[in-house]
Amino acid sequence: RIMRACKELGLRTIAVYSEADRAAPHVAYADAAFLIGPPPATQSYLDGERIIAAANAAQKSVRLAQFLWLPTVSGIARENYNSNAGFAGKDWIYDLILTVSVPIYDRGVRYAQLHEDQARLARAQADLATVRARARSNWIGARANLVAADAVLRQSESQSQLATRAQAQVDASYRAGVATSLDVSVADQEKFAAQSTAAQARAQLEIRRAELAAAAGRLYESSR
Repeated sequence: RIMRACKELGLRTIAVYSEADRAAPHVAYADAAFLIGPPPATQSYLDGERIIAAANAAQKSVRLAQFLWLPTVSGIARENYNSNAGFAGKDWIYDLILTVSVPIYDRGVRYAQLHEDQARLARAQADLATVRARARSNWIGARANLVAADAVLRQSESQSQLATRAQAQVDASYRAGVATSLDVSVADQEKFAAQSTAAQARAQLEIRRAELAAAAGRLYESSR
């Protein structure tokens, strides 16, 4: 019954047996079986070191999460073994199996919980990777926007300087009687428009710098 429950949960079953139980059904049904000692229970089933040695032989290593149920099994087994009422008129091996079925089955529940925890961890790691990738993408975009804004500012300042020189030439021509007041007005308007464009480009550049700083901060926070 215990082994069927384990197999339904996808868990590998390992049996331990004493010399007196070589032909026991659970030995044949398990995926693997290991001899843990002579018939007396104190030298086999109730010997924690022998059980751990069998686990080592089965898996080459013992992970704490897999064997947290052993102290419970050992405690219940010892209590029943030392209790006359627990074994009066019964096959003590069968009674022991029934007694420890709950904590062993709980081992499957713990494995299921462990898998759920691992799945949640994987999802959290994936979410973190997404956040980091988005933060880096935003930082790269902000840096590109800053470069573009700097280029626009340079061009705007160049146009503003040209408009300023053109306005000065028109003023000189007007004083010399060559240009009209309309020419002066047009030159003034072009100069004003170029200077306004340059001012807007400078403001936009500062905005892009702030955006880059914010993106860099988010990128740093995501990488911690």
